[in-house]
Amino acid sequence: MSATNALRCEDPNRTGSPDDFDEINDSTPELSDLLEVLDDDVIFSEAFSTTAIQAPYRWPTGHFQRCANSMAERHFKTDVIDAIAQQDFDALGRLVSKLAIDYAERIYDIRHG
Repeated sequence: MSATNALRCEDPNRTGSPDDFDEINDSTPELSDLLEVLDDDVIFSEAFSTTAIQAPYRWPTGHFQRCANSMAERHFKTDVIDAIAQQDFDALGRLVSKLAIDYAERIYDIRHG
């Protein structure tokens, strides 16, 4: 039997229909929710600082992990400086807005767990 025929002969009831998966909570925050998070003065200032940079290790326990987190900050700093040096303000805007939105998403996830 060919692979195509084997696929046609599979039992369509083998897996549940997509309607059975209503209990999956895929709550992606809307942009308005993220802007509401950023409306807080403290969060807003954090969103545009090194606090907002997503480090590979949330709680670094060793030298390697601290170095990896430091490198993430340096890479972001280099990207920002390069965008300014090249006067690529479109790229700079994308970098900064992504930093703020990603930070707002993390705060939103903490609040709405």
